Amino acid sequence: MKKLKYLVKTNQLLSLMFLAIMSIFLRVLSVFIKRKKQIIFSSFSGRQFSDSPRVIYSQLILDSRFKDYEMKWAFTDPEKYTELPNKNKVNIDSFKYYIELFSSSVWISNSSIERLIPYKPKGIIYINTWHGIPMKHLGPDEKETTSIVRNWFAKVNFNLLTASGTYDQKIFKHIFPSTSNIQITGLPRNLYLKMITSKQCDFIRERVIQKYRLDPSKKILLYAPTFREYELDSDDHAFSTDSLLKLSSKYNLLFRSHYYAEDKGVMKKCIDVSDDPDLNHLLISADLLVSDYSSVIFDYSLLKKPVVLYCYDMDRYLQYRGVYVRPDDLNVPFVKTEKDLLETLLSDSYLKMDLTDFYAKFNGVFDTGLNTVKRTILFGSSK
Repeated sequence: MKKLKYLVKTNQLLSLMFLAIMSIFLRVLSVFIKRKKQIIFSSFSGRQFSDSPRVIYSQLILDSRFKDYEMKWAFTDPEKYTELPNKNKVNIDSFKYYIELFSSSVWISNSSIERLIPYKPKGIIYINTWHGIPMKHLGPDEKETTSIVRNWFAKVNFNLLTASGTYDQKIFKHIFPSTSNIQITGLPRNLYLKMITSKQCDFIRERVIQKYRLDPSKKILLYAPTFREYELDSDDHAFSTDSLLKLSSKYNLLFRSHYYAEDKGVMKKCIDVSDDPDLNHLLISADLLVSDYSSVIFDYSLLKKPVVLYCYDMDRYLQYRGVYVRPDDLNVPFVKTEKDLLETLLSDSYLKMDLTDFYAKFNGVFDTGLNTVKRTILFGSSK
């Protein structure tokens, strides 16, 4: 199935045929399906029960105004998520999924819930939160993206697309030209980061220390790099074994891979937290985040804790993928070599840099009540 999907995405002729056939099929199918008061959720194309869709779901089930709505989740592996009853789950790779999709009056996702076919029947409300403030190029700006992906970005029309500030709002207006309602609400998944108390932070940190059997006398360093398409078939050479040993004398080393990445390479020598369902707990527990071109740095900035950018392959990454803002222009500690990273982390020199401007720049007004999302569901508009 994975090979077939890859072939359809990468072969232009097959992509055009797939788009044409599926568009006709979905249009015909939607005519025969009766819509009901149902909300369907998808996170990372069905790979997870997480992120902003899960936060929205958790808030809606507590709000009496939504008690009459059925709530469905789409997953690639529904049996994996035992916290939800079977009647509230559907396999996203099944025909039944499209029945549930077109039966729903509301779609909520952080990626493409309609499987890259930009067709939405009249009357359906489509809310998209995206999955982070973008640093790297997306959609029409990606040099190596496929025609089917470009087509989706160009034609998809969300009823509401949430943004965190004017920076990502401007980018979203450019990459989603068919969507006009892009509101600065904050990223729903960051609601917990905005509302948490210091006492709650201490409690969560203690739980993470116990869960992963960390040394409480050491600081917690979370390394969360982004996905690199050109490293699909190779090890991650970001750290040598010797460097990991030196860092582990001072830090508890946690590694979280991008959700697309499969081969974790040398980072297996760290404590792998890639499958932890709650990224917020990891961010709250970490004393320091090391990343590169990942949007996680903008989430972490809400906690006003130290960030170090380790961009060992920046020249290659900028050429292959491209970015909206260069990492060395973000006014945060930035290194390109393993030697400089070790020196920075072992000497604590990263603590000397004032990150006040970085903390304030990318996150604007936060709708802590998720009122914009709720109004859109109830009234079809966020106004």
